[in-house]
Amino acid sequence: MSLPFRSYLRFRRIHYSGGIASTFDRSEEFLEKWKQSNKRMILVGQLPPDPKIKELLETIALKWDCVILAEHIANLHSDCVIGNFDPLLYALPKERWDEFAPDLLITFGGHVVSKRIKQFLRKQHPAAHWHLSLNGAAPDLFQSLTDVVEIDPVCFFSRLVSMAEQSSPESPKGGSRSLDKTELLNRNRYLGEIESLKNKYHFLWKTEFAKIEVKANNYKFLYSDLQVLKTFFPLLPANAALQLGNSSTIRNAQLFTLKSGIQAYCNRGTSGIEGSVSTAVGFAAIHSDLTFLVVGDLSFFYDINGLWNKQINNKLRILLVNNGGGEIFHLLPGLNKADSLNEYISCRHTTTGTKEWAEAMGFKYLSASNEKELKEYITTFVSDTSDKPLFLETITSMEVNEEVFKAYYHHLK
Repeated sequence: MSLPFRSYLRFRRIHYSGGIASTFDRSEEFLEKWKQSNKRMILVGQLPPDPKIKELLETIALKWDCVILAEHIANLHSDCVIGNFDPLLYALPKERWDEFAPDLLITFGGHVVSKRIKQFLRKQHPAAHWHLSLNGAAPDLFQSLTDVVEIDPVCFFSRLVSMAEQSSPESPKGGSRSLDKTELLNRNRYLGEIESLKNKYHFLWKTEFAKIEVKANNYKFLYSDLQVLKTFFPLLPANAALQLGNSSTIRNAQLFTLKSGIQAYCNRGTSGIEGSVSTAVGFAAIHSDLTFLVVGDLSFFYDINGLWNKQINNKLRILLVNNGGGEIFHLLPGLNKADSLNEYISCRHTTTGTKEWAEAMGFKYLSASNEKELKEYITTFVSDTSDKPLFLETITSMEVNEEVFKAYYHHLK
């Protein structure tokens, strides 16, 4: 006899809460859950720069025990935010995952690139996951969604901060004043030295991140894709815009720190390589400062006709990381052993011919195929005041890249 259909199904209810300009329904309920949570995490997806969001999240991180995670394309550069968290998650032993997992997760913004944070949160199943969405969309990315709040994140966090401050027993009374951001930062550094705070959630993440950051910064790369990025990012001028190609480029970039003030963008959504060049050309045409496109060879050649454009100006710089194919496919278990890998998947090709294309489109062309040439030309690439757009092609070996990538992660662990 067959079992009733309902025996095969397991349900998880997702609550909807509508937002109103300065408040939102169930606000007292959200505040109570916020106060009861011991391990709070806010994960920010892809966003344009937003100083209001940055200020609110810094306040939350400093006043309450909360971990803020944000990739480069979230455009939230701050000492209160953990940006390149992928190496930390890789090096973290699985027996410590429970220790680092949140019981309350709040998400907002667009795409999250990191596969590791997705795997981590899907395994850990936070007790509560609130997703803030202006259009009420309910993407259950981490398979633990409990609440969708249709509200602007600025409204939500402003209201939450205001309510939490009013209900806190430490709230200023009488004629006392609130601490400003500098005072909060100084107090946070002082409190961070107190032994009893080592069990606090924010301090736990920041301490572990600092350990991994020291290891990462001290690692000496061979000439490779990763060395190119590690050399390039610290030289980016202030207020530059960074356009990142999809696939390997955006993931490799996440291993390194960007200076505050650098705007970072990427064509996420299709999870493909389409349109990176065209997007950068269009962006540079109206951006007042320099625009740098970092792109892999397959993405570049796929969209090379994006350079066939009269609007290209000398504020556009293209860094082509040419390793002769789709390197990321050589790092994926199973796929890297496929007979059709080189011909049909990673599309191995020669690393010649780019110079003629670049110069035909009006670019000043530079090329580096070793560490010495990279150091020689990278400074010119970021600082040259030529009346032409600049093109720097770095030619690397896919086999060396694969070994460097594995050795780097082994070093972190």
